[in-house]
Amino acid sequence: MTLFQKYPKNLVFMQNYHIKNQIDANLEFFKTQQNLDLDCAFEISSGKKGHTVVIFGGIHGNEVAGVEAMVKFKKHFDLKKLNLKQGKIILILGNPQAYKSGLRFVNQNLNRVFDGNLQDTLESKRAKNIYDFLKDYDKIDYILDLHSVSVGEFKAAIYLKEGSNQEQVLRFSFLDTHFCFSQEDLPGTTCSLAKQLRAIGYSVECGNHLSKNSIAVGLRHILELLGKLEMIDLADFNNLLEPQNFNLPKQTVIYKVEQKIVPQKGFRFLNPQVATGTLVKKGEIYAKTDLVDYVANKDLYIVMPDKNPKISDSDAGFLCRKEVMVRV
Repeated sequence: MTLFQKYPKNLVFMQNYHIKNQIDANLEFFKTQQNLDLDCAFEISSGKKGHTVVIFGGIHGNEVAGVEAMVKFKKHFDLKKLNLKQGKIILILGNPQAYKSGLRFVNQNLNRVFDGNLQDTLESKRAKNIYDFLKDYDKIDYILDLHSVSVGEFKAAIYLKEGSNQEQVLRFSFLDTHFCFSQEDLPGTTCSLAKQLRAIGYSVECGNHLSKNSIAVGLRHILELLGKLEMIDLADFNNLLEPQNFNLPKQTVIYKVEQKIVPQKGFRFLNPQVATGTLVKKGEIYAKTDLVDYVANKDLYIVMPDKNPKISDSDAGFLCRKEVMVRV
């Protein structure tokens, strides 16, 4: 029996200690790299005309994988392992204060306030600063926002239903699960920010916060986007990633929102194993409160369920139709 098996709390302490040290180091890295008039943001420029790409990590402060991926990406440039052939890249640590504290957010979900519905909160001020900065910058072409999850290894590309988003994201993402929504379903996300800036925007759930694989998934999405845009040579990054299975899937499942599941007091899913992809049949009661039954009006799939939502949460998940696209 190892020491950590005998005293599992020591393992948790060491994990937290390591994470806290890494967070402090990453915050310092962003501050030393900063070369823009926006806190915890910096630009990599080729000095040549081309696309402008914005990459976010840490929009939710407890989602550390995306920030790790951005730091690794920049260090590859510092070590001359990558070369930017054209255009510019802007890397932004979304919510520095929440990231420092290990919190999803301090006062308000930053990924719900980019629609201009601002309050007197730290996150509203940060959202306004980010929007004002990007609005006054040169034309933004693409926005990639890296996220991760606290339970399991859920991975998906996420984007607005409208325009050419689906076509573009299928080109850039190798994940086999996609999630499409409208602004009414999830208002104020970075995808809404991209729409306001007339850019192509998408988010990626990279897997678990603490998984090395999720960092690799985030880094690979950065590299795939820049490579497909011919801003870097695709061949340059083939040796930069730890061995992972990133083969293009033979098919992609695309979930499209039909209905948002709005939680009320005492909300609970009836299936304790509910997860993304759980099928509910027409007429099936899939959730309850003490007063209300939640009934599916057609055969649909539950996506991104929250088993313990707060009444103040905008959703407890979504009911979606499923489309399967065969990759050529």
